[in-house]
Amino acid sequence: MADIQHCIDAVQQRFADLSEADLKAYIGEVQHRVKSEGLSYDAAIKAVGDDNLKRAIDSAKSIAETERKAAVLIDKVRHNKATLRSLMVRIYSKRQNLGDNVESATKAHQNTLASALFNKLSEVDYQRFYQGGDDTKIAAAFDGHGGDVTHQKIANALKQFHQQSDYLLLRSGAYTLDQLHPKRFFKAVHDPVKLLGKNQGLIKNLFNRMKKQTPTRDEAREQWKSFILPLLDKDATFAKSSAVDEAGAIDDDRIDAILNTVYNNIVTRRSDSLLNNAVPTDIDTVLKKRHLFFVWKDMRSYLHYSNEYGAGGLYPSAMRDLHSVSRRAGLSDLFGSVPSYTYNRIVKAEPEKVEQSNAWYQSNANIFKTITGQTSVPENPTLAALGANLRSITGMAANGGLFFSSLSDVNIAASFLSQSLDTGYLKGFMQSLSGLWQQYTDDETKSIAKMLHLSLQHEIGYIGRFVDANNLSSVMSKTNRLFYKAIGMQMKDEGHRVGVVAAMSRLMARDKDIAFKSLPAKRQAFLHQLNINSDEWNLYRRHINDKYWHLDSLKSISDDELKTLRDKQYGVNSEVPLSQIRVDLHRKLHAFFDVGADHAILNPGWYEQAMMAQGTKPGTFTGEAVRCFMQFKGFLISYWNRVLYGGFTNAANTNAKLVAALENFGYVLPLSFLSDYFYNLGQGQSTPALQDASIKDIINWSAPGLGVFLRMLDTSHQNSDLVWSILKTPSLKTLGDIGAVPLRLLSGDGKGATRELGKATSDVLPLARVPVLNPYVQAALGQQPFHDKGQQVLYGSS
Repeated sequence: MADIQHCIDAVQQRFADLSEADLKAYIGEVQHRVKSEGLSYDAAIKAVGDDNLKRAIDSAKSIAETERKAAVLIDKVRHNKATLRSLMVRIYSKRQNLGDNVESATKAHQNTLASALFNKLSEVDYQRFYQGGDDTKIAAAFDGHGGDVTHQKIANALKQFHQQSDYLLLRSGAYTLDQLHPKRFFKAVHDPVKLLGKNQGLIKNLFNRMKKQTPTRDEAREQWKSFILPLLDKDATFAKSSAVDEAGAIDDDRIDAILNTVYNNIVTRRSDSLLNNAVPTDIDTVLKKRHLFFVWKDMRSYLHYSNEYGAGGLYPSAMRDLHSVSRRAGLSDLFGSVPSYTYNRIVKAEPEKVEQSNAWYQSNANIFKTITGQTSVPENPTLAALGANLRSITGMAANGGLFFSSLSDVNIAASFLSQSLDTGYLKGFMQSLSGLWQQYTDDETKSIAKMLHLSLQHEIGYIGRFVDANNLSSVMSKTNRLFYKAIGMQMKDEGHRVGVVAAMSRLMARDKDIAFKSLPAKRQAFLHQLNINSDEWNLYRRHINDKYWHLDSLKSISDDELKTLRDKQYGVNSEVPLSQIRVDLHRKLHAFFDVGADHAILNPGWYEQAMMAQGTKPGTFTGEAVRCFMQFKGFLISYWNRVLYGGFTNAANTNAKLVAALENFGYVLPLSFLSDYFYNLGQGQSTPALQDASIKDIINWSAPGLGVFLRMLDTSHQNSDLVWSILKTPSLKTLGDIGAVPLRLLSGDGKGATRELGKATSDVLPLARVPVLNPYVQAALGQQPFHDKGQQVLYGSS
């Protein structure tokens, strides 16, 4: 007891402002040091005191850095250099601040982590990693227990990935050093659905629920605790927690209480401070929170846990972690260690510049929920999975002919290259189209694709324009990937993106000897929109050594060059770390290419996602209704944001606006007509002559982004009730057709029930719109396709 009092006296002298909870934790840590390291109490007090002093210094630095970042952003808002909205996401209308926002930072970090994980793996290595059959051997190799060459390569890639993710989190300020551990491995670990005892798969889970075989919350919690404890390094996990008693020993009862709290936090999604609705104003309190995390005995222990309660394997674990770490680091880069604190400061500062409507503030709040991941967290995971799978199935059924109906997408990329880089429309058109056949044959083009990991975009949300990927079951996720690859969309979309990025890379490398002020006016304007100034362009171009400009060129920039740039931008006495200057350069250069790639296809970004979700969560009836209603509307919002409104508002003058109109509506007509011709041919129908064209045909030919949107929503290919066909998405139509079956039966209409069941079957059959097959599938289901005026049946149905 005297030893305890001695410890208390020393603590009171050193840390007079510690709370009672902190005091107990401090004493427990001292006792643990005495027991585990054989230190005297004085030595343990000094060691723990130094640790706490270091944490206090780190906390003070984090507070100061967050305050500095908030002040910089507020200054931008007040001086009309940015809005709160453009600091969070890419806004293509007026193209303001495209290189300095959380979305661009997150995507740049995704690229960095993907490079660390995949750059040294061959295609064969990648496939073995992706398929998951070698996970146990890879984990053993990671732990130092043999394995063949491929297992060793993948294990080493995972180690490189962990090191890079730790670095990003530390450098950005998202994590402190005491939140990391070599055996923490992945940061995004748990699957709340599985922790609730629902790990049998969606269909089986629903069946068990009807049979009342699903475990209760308490039963599931006890099963989880008994499963995870043997896999943990208890000393490393709980050493600095309240599980350490007054004698310095780890108390199992206290561990049990901690695990109960952790379990409840995970299944209720309260374990992440980013997901709390309250906006903290006391940044010091938030930063002083201790974060308990699990330290595994080895990678095999983690894998065992992941297969039962996590992502399900090493590859999905890495993809989930890539998302999580990138988002955290991107938020911290721009908004500091507590993003909600900075957000709240900017919200209060914005009205000082101009008063906005309540709808504006609510829209910004919805965007903030999107960038912090709140709108992807399911309230009820089972309902969220049901909704996501339904939209996925109906999406595949509606999208079978999308390859042909979206051929005119190349127009969007061509317009971007012409308006932003001054290539001229026809040259931009050919450069974008060239990516389709060069992506697999041209080594330099393949290297450009690898630079941005375009093929990996399917794994980190690229196919999100077709499907709500966040809550899909693993089987449905793989099915989607295979389906869109089979119908040619993966090849086509990657080709367009490669073509645009390669054109941008070659063009800027060709003009590397041109000073900023001598670049074409359109290109200067685009670089300004990315916040790339003349000093940065001068630094970039000094490191372009071949005919392509690429991200690897940043590696040769020296610290002295970074210091010179920092002195020009922030002043000679600036304390901005050089690492941040390098990260800023990487983010802006990545955004340069990524913004171009985003114009190659209409893949909804965070802004479009926020507009569609409207702040609702999946797994709620409101959230699922909104998502069903918004199915495929990301095409329309993206087309408006990037091409129509964005293109015209970014045009410099009236003449430029007329040129933009010509490019978007005039040049595209022949390709749109050809796209429509092939689409109709795949459906067994002819294309109406011009004099017989319907309103829908005219819209499709003149504004293909809108036309594709209308075609997919008008699943019955009717022109009547066009407004309703826009509202009636494939998933809503399917729910209506399924619901009509029992109503028909109750009214005694057996034939009507069979007809409605046939419709529902067609709604979810992936072959329903596949070219050539579709007419025969419809005939087998007894359905007669609708024909526009002037259309003729060519094959497959009578």
